[in-house]
Amino acid sequence: MKKILSCLLIAVLSFCVFAEIETFSSHYEPVTSAEEFDVTYFQHESMKISKLRRAGGIPVTQAFTVDNGLYEERFTLFKDTGSKDKSRKMEYTKVGLEYASKAAGRTLTASDFVPFKDADVEEEFGGDFGHTCFVVDPSSSYAKGYKYMLIEFFCKESQGIVMRTILTDDETVFTEPAENFIYTYHSFRFNATRPRLSSSSNNDDEDTLFW
Repeated sequence: MKKILSCLLIAVLSFCVFAEIETFSSHYEPVTSAEEFDVTYFQHESMKISKLRRAGGIPVTQAFTVDNGLYEERFTLFKDTGSKDKSRKMEYTKVGLEYASKAAGRTLTASDFVPFKDADVEEEFGGDFGHTCFVVDPSSSYAKGYKYMLIEFFCKESQGIVMRTILTDDETVFTEPAENFIYTYHSFRFNATRPRLSSSSNNDDEDTLFW
């Protein structure tokens, strides 16, 4: 199993404490088309493309149903319009908390998220850093019909942020992931080419003020 999947149980059971964020401008904008963002999706045979929609104020740029509807995977992309090294993590935090709270239907804070190791994010997704959060009983229109939701954010300099959610009524999808879950979990990667859909059979940041 990939190393980054070990963080899933931590997301379900653990919390971390971080500083509060301040109000400031953001250089990340949600995109309305996958053509605007450099990411590749990998579609395993267990994954079926779902209808794209906007729910709870969150645009979805790619979605899959997996194992005949056992769970659903959705992606929302935010393009980088000029973030700077000094403020990148703070801007990422602001965007992440805003959209995670929309998806959950209640206010989430930085302490609800668990960080991945930067080296694992780079190796497995081609990004720079990322975070994960497990939500029980989300109350938003975005998550309507589902009892459990995994919310994750991954960031890459000069490209943007990938928000990925996995929604289901079966908690064992996360606690005892089957082979198809592993394929689904690794179904995207940042890249420097035109976005496309493909078919497919510890270096922690020293700055702990932000995610």
